[in-house]
Amino acid sequence: MFHAPKPLTGTEIDTLAKVAVKTLGEGIQFESAFLTIERDHPFKVVAPKERGREMFVERLDGSSGKATVGECAPRRGLVVDLGRSKRLLCVNGPLLMKREGESIPQPLQITLHRDSTYTDMTALTRQVFHFTGLSWRSMLPVTEPDPLPALDRRQADPTFQSPGLGRQAGRSRRPAFCLDWGLLKRR
Repeated sequence: MFHAPKPLTGTEIDTLAKVAVKTLGEGIQFESAFLTIERDHPFKVVAPKERGREMFVERLDGSSGKATVGECAPRRGLVVDLGRSKRLLCVNGPLLMKREGESIPQPLQITLHRDSTYTDMTALTRQVFHFTGLSWRSMLPVTEPDPLPALDRRQADPTFQSPGLGRQAGRSRRPAFCLDWGLLKRR
């Protein structure tokens, strides 16, 4: 797994591939997927048939009480295809909404870099989604990918195949990029 705080250039991707070949040896064949994961984009996903759920929540006046939350919010895990290399992923559905009047959650926009050799956006989007179900801070799913549990497991068990992609520790809102070393194969 590799993370960078900015979109990678073609030159940087070539350099990473050369370092990987030099480190792993000529007999290793690998595929790479470089993703940009962003929350700041112009898209919203609306589910007009979603009625929400009634529960005890934080109300608009600051008190607690029963209210309906999550109206028109798409379900967690919904994916919208925006083309060959771009997807929207809804990660905070009506079941995770906790405040009266909370706006419809912003989905993650996942964009595959054109120099990626692994291009299965369905699998890559699923990997990003699975990382939003992991958090070292809570038992609840999170709204952005969190690769730390998988990284800890890989250190304990070198044969563990990482499920994919995520954000760097530090929790900034910068895009995350990943080279998934779990795709390595011997020739």
